[in-house]
Amino acid sequence: MAILLYTATTLPQVLAYIDPGTGSFLFQMLMAGILSLGLMLSTMRERVKHFFKSRLGAKNKPGSAPESSNSPTPPKA
Repeated sequence: MAILLYTATTLPQVLAYIDPGTGSFLFQMLMAGILSLGLMLSTMRERVKHFFKSRLGAKNKPGSAPESSNSPTPPKA
């Protein structure tokens, strides 16, 4: 790392450029990385939500009606 830093700072002016093909490739790789990160975060969020829903929802046994069912309630007097 030190050699790279030394070489980059002590070289005389370098006449170099990035051609359009390389530039578009780098842009494509950057966009793919950003979109992949977004997809990964979205997937992880859904997995965490599912984990907590399954842990908190375990109180209700399968087949039993939840407390807030849509069954008709008797009128209040």
